[in-house]
Amino acid sequence: MAPRVPRLSPKEFFPWLKWKSENLWASFDSNYKNSKWLPGLTESQVADFEKEMGFTFPDIYKLYLKFMNGTTECSYKVSENVVLHGGPDPTDWISAIERSEIHGHLYHSYPRDLYTIRGEIDEVCARFKVKPSELDQREIPHIMPISSGTFLVIDRCEANPVLQIYPDEPVGVCANSLEESLAFNILFRKLDPSTEEAYVKFWVDYDDGIVKCPECGMDAVNPVYSGFWIFKRIIAFSCYNKTCPTRGKPFNLLISPKKEDV
Repeated sequence: MAPRVPRLSPKEFFPWLKWKSENLWASFDSNYKNSKWLPGLTESQVADFEKEMGFTFPDIYKLYLKFMNGTTECSYKVSENVVLHGGPDPTDWISAIERSEIHGHLYHSYPRDLYTIRGEIDEVCARFKVKPSELDQREIPHIMPISSGTFLVIDRCEANPVLQIYPDEPVGVCANSLEESLAFNILFRKLDPSTEEAYVKFWVDYDDGIVKCPECGMDAVNPVYSGFWIFKRIIAFSCYNKTCPTRGKPFNLLISPKKEDV
């Protein structure tokens, strides 16, 4: 089981994470050797960043930016299995491991990666067939790429969970908070797990059909999980409607077919 993060407030967590992660990256066997966090942004720089993006950041993301504004450029090696043909019969082929060096950074920084940040948002919007300019019109949560494939939900959500969005893969909530995502992805440490995953409008589809609340009929619901953090599975749903008397009480899956299947 992964070790847990000590109970820290957000203002204590980010300095602790910065110290722990840089010590890890400086170690001999680190894949990201000598990577460091960049100095944090000032309040005016955060305000400029918000203005560039066109939406207001949540407090937790502002705090993150004030402590550490992404990471420095670094180089790291990746391994890839390569099959070397040794003859006409596949049983004669030889498998080997080839290592190549990649230059890049772990976490995005402003203003260095502003073009990349906008590009990643544009790519995700294109996948979901929505224009970035339509997010406000349709009250869709804004998302902010923290690193490649990892997006913080900025607004229009009860919390600020982190999504994993990779091409040709299902979109899902990988962490219920920015702190949880950073602790696990960098240090392989866990925060105290939440029993209920945050509901994220539009970006996450929890089932091929529509899950409706049996009490109020609302199709926006929270999945209820069982199991450990990375091994959990959906066992039920609870209503997301604040006015519903069943809010927070698990109910079994009630899947209605999609219109095209009727």
